[in-house]
Amino acid sequence: MKDVMYSVTGMMPDNGSYPCVVWNVDGHWSAAESAPITTPDQVRTFYGATDSDGIIITADGQYSIKAGMFFSSPSLLAIYVSGTCSLIMLPEYKGQFYLGGPIEETGRLKYIDGCTDTLLIGPMKIGDPCLNHLHFPVGINQTMHTHESVRCGLIISGHGWCNLPDQRIELKKGMVWLLPEGSRHAFETTDSTLDVIAWHPDTDMGPSDEDHPMLNRTYVDGVAAKFIDAIRTK
Repeated sequence: MKDVMYSVTGMMPDNGSYPCVVWNVDGHWSAAESAPITTPDQVRTFYGATDSDGIIITADGQYSIKAGMFFSSPSLLAIYVSGTCSLIMLPEYKGQFYLGGPIEETGRLKYIDGCTDTLLIGPMKIGDPCLNHLHFPVGINQTMHTHESVRCGLIISGHGWCNLPDQRIELKKGMVWLLPEGSRHAFETTDSTLDVIAWHPDTDMGPSDEDHPMLNRTYVDGVAAKFIDAIRTK
């Protein structure tokens, strides 16, 4: 497999293990104009993030968004932004509406080589998609690595580089990007920080029917309900 990173202009499908469609929304996008890729009766979920102010319109209403905010919606109808918005559609998956942000200055979790990460939209159940904020301080030179599934999103602020085995790609604010599954890559910063929104189509952690906070913190005579099959499996 060739090691590549794509700068998305317009629309790009990814046909890996988790087929998705990625758009670079420059000002305006609508589901109607994206047909037949998107149809009203299709089960799907959209994930997005923006570097500018605007609005999103769903089947349930209209919502204001500001630079650094992010969202998910199974019924997205339109986007209007003054700058750029990354938009990812995962078919055959129904998520929930979520609107959050703006992102914080740094991530809350340690990642590799001095980078930090925040889980912005977590998996509803183990294995479901997630949206992340990666923060790279000045002077980062990441270890070359891969992911087992596609990664895509938005350079939301700052400047840096994506180093591939035989190529160096400049990363600037407003760039919508896509890394196919298995592509070897490493991010680098020199004299600027870099903030990246990264979407994953899958996870290896999250709640399950046998293990989630409501169940785990419910007790019957001092015993957590997760260990009492007689009531947990009814």
